Amino acid sequence: RIGKIKDKNDEVPSNFLNEINKWSLESIARVVLDIRLGCMDDESNLETQQLIDAVHTFFINVGILELKFPFWKLFNTPKWINYVNALDTIVRFTRKYANIAMEKSRENIKEGDELSLLERILKIENEKTSNLAAVLALDLFLVGIDTTANAVASVLYQLASHPDKQLILHEEIMRELPIDDMKMTRKHLENLKYLKACIRETLR
Repeated sequence: RIGKIKDKNDEVPSNFLNEINKWSLESIARVVLDIRLGCMDDESNLETQQLIDAVHTFFINVGILELKFPFWKLFNTPKWINYVNALDTIVRFTRKYANIAMEKSRENIKEGDELSLLERILKIENEKTSNLAAVLALDLFLVGIDTTANAVASVLYQLASHPDKQLILHEEIMRELPIDDMKMTRKHLENLKYLKACIRETLR
């Protein structure tokens, strides 16, 4: 994906963080709901971008609404309206795809590691309703997209700023995953010690 969007100077576009947000959303949907949204496709679903924008709007406005004088309690301020509209978008999206995931779960019998995070929680709670699924998906999408994207962006920035460390990491990844589209296993993750160190150092 990065190779497609880089310019002739081998640089990513100014909106590269949005690309990372797309990847973050796609990854969360895959892990939590076991569905593909197509966020990284050349012609991605407009709805996924609306969700990303809504999450950003939520985080921008929630602090202002909570910490400044609450005029929104007296009348509908523009920021309050934007905040509510953003939440409506997030709820609509998560409920839609939680329902899709629930239907998919009913049609396919899976066990153990094949279960999505949502399916595992529902199994533990012995819950089969879509309401709990929607609430779980809402929480994970709301807090996961922005935080995951910012963490990954920070790691990429640090690696770009330290090409010698980037080379060491690249060599480690190529040792563990030498083939394109190779399926990553838990064993691979355990062996990617330098990658873990890079992430920890960035977050520190």
